[in-house]
Amino acid sequence: MLKTEVQSTALLADVAAHPSTSSINLTEIAGYRLQERIGVGGFGEVWKAIGPGGFPKAVKILFGNLSGPQAETELRSLNRIRELRHPFLLSVERVEVIDSRVVIVTELADRSLEDRFKEIVASGHKGIPRDELIGYLRDAADALDFMAEQHELQHLDVKPDNLLLQGTHAKVGDFGLTKSLSAAGHSLVNGFTPLYAPPELFDGRPERGSDQYSLAIVYQMMLTGVPPFNGRSAAQLTSQHLKMAPDLSSLHPSDRSVVARALSKNPRTRFPSCRQFIDELSRRRFSNSSLPRVTEPAEPVPSSPLTEFVEAGTAGLSRSQLLPPATPLRPPGTQGLEWTVRPTMFIAIGGMGMEIISHLRDRLQKQYPDLTVPALHFLCIDADIETLRAAVAVQASSSGTTLATVNIPLKTSHEYRKTPGDHLNWLSRRWLFNIPRSGKVEGMRPLGRLAFIDHQEQIRAKFQKGINQIFHADAAQASKDQTQLPFTRDGLDFVIVGSISGGTCSGSLLDTAALLRAVLAERRLPPCNVTAIMLHGTGTSGQLADMQDANTISFLQELNHFSLPGVQSAFLRNRSGDSASPSMPMDDAVFVHLGDDLSHVEFQSGLSRVSDYLALRTITPARLEMDSWRIAEDSVNESPSSFQLRTFGLANVNCETWDVANAESNLLAAQMLQRWVSAKSATDAAVSAPVVAGISTLIHDLALNRDAIVELMPRLLNAERTRRVDEYASGIWSRLGPSTATDDVPGLVASLISQENTSSSLKSAIATVIEEIRRDLNAGVARSLSKITAYLQNAVDGRGRIAIGEFVIQNLLVAIEESIQASALQKSDLQS
Repeated sequence: MLKTEVQSTALLADVAAHPSTSSINLTEIAGYRLQERIGVGGFGEVWKAIGPGGFPKAVKILFGNLSGPQAETELRSLNRIRELRHPFLLSVERVEVIDSRVVIVTELADRSLEDRFKEIVASGHKGIPRDELIGYLRDAADALDFMAEQHELQHLDVKPDNLLLQGTHAKVGDFGLTKSLSAAGHSLVNGFTPLYAPPELFDGRPERGSDQYSLAIVYQMMLTGVPPFNGRSAAQLTSQHLKMAPDLSSLHPSDRSVVARALSKNPRTRFPSCRQFIDELSRRRFSNSSLPRVTEPAEPVPSSPLTEFVEAGTAGLSRSQLLPPATPLRPPGTQGLEWTVRPTMFIAIGGMGMEIISHLRDRLQKQYPDLTVPALHFLCIDADIETLRAAVAVQASSSGTTLATVNIPLKTSHEYRKTPGDHLNWLSRRWLFNIPRSGKVEGMRPLGRLAFIDHQEQIRAKFQKGINQIFHADAAQASKDQTQLPFTRDGLDFVIVGSISGGTCSGSLLDTAALLRAVLAERRLPPCNVTAIMLHGTGTSGQLADMQDANTISFLQELNHFSLPGVQSAFLRNRSGDSASPSMPMDDAVFVHLGDDLSHVEFQSGLSRVSDYLALRTITPARLEMDSWRIAEDSVNESPSSFQLRTFGLANVNCETWDVANAESNLLAAQMLQRWVSAKSATDAAVSAPVVAGISTLIHDLALNRDAIVELMPRLLNAERTRRVDEYASGIWSRLGPSTATDDVPGLVASLISQENTSSSLKSAIATVIEEIRRDLNAGVARSLSKITAYLQNAVDGRGRIAIGEFVIQNLLVAIEESIQASALQKSDLQS
């Protein structure tokens, strides 16, 4: 064995001209003329060379001698790929051992993916354009899946330096770490790159999805320049890969859930293949045709791209809108349609559904404090008794609406095993041996369904009681009297709300809807609408997020299956013995994506928006618009008979910049004018007593009555102003003299006032008095307008605003008319 190991052939450049001191001629090796070094890694370095016939090739010279660890590892890997042929695998053309040094000759690529990334960054962008990058990675995925599926091999060193570009395609190269998954045992994998290594590689146990994990890191790194793990050393990166969730904040929200799945710590929960991972990315379309410009220095990335010689086992120890931003729709033609409020029963399944119910009841309590609304009823269903107790505690402070609860805990495994299994033939028996001791579902769909089946008779009884309450003969009228909302008994609404990413709701929502339908069918009721509000959202825990995603996907697949034409919807038949429903149990299904990687505050914000939507849909005229939009959508749908999954979004719109506001204000003014010019309608009945008393107080404050007008002028002529007027009058009378005939007084007074020799001080005094009175009157007008405006804003900020506005303005006009008449009489008296 050669004792001295050459670590880099570059060190031999100075002695290349002296063959006696080196057994390797660096100007030519095995007939290949070396031109320039184009890469270096942990195992060796790569040179550009010209081969026989003048064809360019790549020559890799391994560090160390033939018996060294690098050479042994590389040769074993080369033996594994010797027979592989694929258009996106870099072809190995020759392997030579020259003076105990291993030399590998391959085809020469144009450049590496890393080179392309550096070129893009140098031009002022963050990373490779998304479509271009996905094209390269799709080629790499094809090659990696070929290795895995046809030959049970994993590359285990997927990184930008080993993805080589030729024209518009990419090829996978450098197979030094390739391992077979079919071997009886795995040897430790040494020399991998920690930045791109999957967690199982640190334990020396590569799996089928290991290359997919590395490919996902390559995608984020080449697209954004920011790695999902930012450790500065091999030890830090090892700990992050094994324990920490990846930082996906630099990715577009629509990419995060896809990359998060590919970066799952558990290889079995990743995508089945690299191609499926890339295909899912390509389906997530968003506006990104232009490259993102670098606006500030990016977080530095671990500087060394080299493979570190890390020995396995010895290293020290977020995902939202797939669509473009929504634009406001113009309100549909709902003018003239009668708005009514239907008695409604809200059914919450699981903890998230109960939180939405809590938000909604709080809103109703604030809007209608100390009022009873029997036509609205709430029912909460959950296996967690503590959550239900908290809801009951809130009920004590929210007396306006009624709330019922059903606790559906699981039995013990022993109880299930000794129970006849006829009604459990839909459930694998293995679940019965793994019942949580807490009696809670703990996020598992099958157990959520099992809990429902165990307690369906209790739920049925609660349904019947709730229907009796909201459809009671007096419920609608009592609610109407209390809230002034137009409640009616022409129909009933039932809203089921819950998170299908949780086990309880995901496992039982369809059965709950079917049971509700069965109960409704037993009664003679007006038309009933059953709507399901299905929520999906994941938290920051990676393992929990995987389960939440799986629950949602499973539920939606089940929903899609039962919605297909000809599929019998036997939701309860095979589970409880009830008859099957011939169709979907819901009239409408609404899917709401709250977001991914959500904090507690973000979850609460999302739930609050959903409760706002339910309030708008239930107790406001917005129900007319929502129904009109849905009907318009159905009218253009190619298959109106098929079951449809809907969604919604809420946004605050600045009406001052929206032309609809102008149209609505014009409509309001036109309606009021039409009512004024027509025969007086019986609107006084719609005006409450406080409004009547308030307008009387306002008119009194404005002094708009006969007595106040008569007293106005004496009040304005205070003592000082009266003294100046008296002086002016005395001066006039003194000029007339005692012999003036009474009949001539008005004419003489007028002539005296117009005379030039009239005292200028007297003229100035009376002019000042007139100006002061004019200012006081103008100030009074401004104060009066301010009072009128404030009163109108307060009065019409509620129900019946058109009737109240008409009442207030009519009374003000009458009072002003009376004041004008009183002022005219006073003027006439003064002139006399």
